[in-house]
Amino acid sequence: MDNVVTIHLASLSHTYDGFSKSATYTTTPAGVAVVLTYNGSGTAPTDGGSYTVMATSADPLFEGSSSATMTIAPAAQAITFSPPASVPFDGNPLALTATAGSGLPVSFGLVSGPATLLGNVLTPTGSGPLVVRASQAGNGNHQPAADVDTTITVTSDYGNSDWKTTHFTPAELLVPAVSGPLADPDGDGFSNLIEFSMNLDPKASDRHRGLCVYQEVEISGQTYPAITIRRRIGYPGMTSIVEASLNLSSWNHPVPVETDDGTDNGDGTETIQFRSPLPLSSQNRQWLRLRVTAP
Repeated sequence: MDNVVTIHLASLSHTYDGFSKSATYTTTPAGVAVVLTYNGSGTAPTDGGSYTVMATSADPLFEGSSSATMTIAPAAQAITFSPPASVPFDGNPLALTATAGSGLPVSFGLVSGPATLLGNVLTPTGSGPLVVRASQAGNGNHQPAADVDTTITVTSDYGNSDWKTTHFTPAELLVPAVSGPLADPDGDGFSNLIEFSMNLDPKASDRHRGLCVYQEVEISGQTYPAITIRRRIGYPGMTSIVEASLNLSSWNHPVPVETDDGTDNGDGTETIQFRSPLPLSSQNRQWLRLRVTAP
């Protein structure tokens, strides 16, 4: 008759780390060979979950078995999410990126603020703070990550615009005569505010680019003075309009008419035409000017 061996199982609690996990055993009497299986397989598992461990004597002189449950708990994970603190309200979307310690994909949600979010593409629809959430729900090997909420401020005014920090050095930003809204560092006759309103380079002359083009438009046999301009799209705090005057003293009399919906230039600006409501045959002298304001 075979001798009976008692098998004691241990090392039954683990945490997922990508490596296989095994139970350990001791025997009474000591030194008896044992075969372990996990849910019926002789291969030690790697993934998180619960496994039935069966230990059976492999010594022909002994008989005996034991069973227990071994668990591999999902590992903790954290999200790294560092979008820019601010973006300009210039009509351009922002592609959000984040990583999870597990390597699993991160999803995004819009908690609050004027924007739309499709997948990872955030498109501001107005200026102000946006709160965006990064999430990772976990799986059998990883616990859900703690959500990470981040505020992105959408700016729309010249004073806080990314356009300034893109075109001027930190030292130049401290000198209003160089980077201020009324400065003209390239001497082309267009102030920084005008250049900003048209999304131009303030250090490259635009004197010959025809940014404000005078035209004469014919409608029903009458000829009207008009100006075509470039202006930023979607800046609620900025106005770029053409004003008219009959005496160079009182402006916006008559009020020019926007003649179309604008042509998107693909760089955050549109081209649009303003026309005087008075024809040239009205015998009144007319002046047109571009007026740009921003907070």
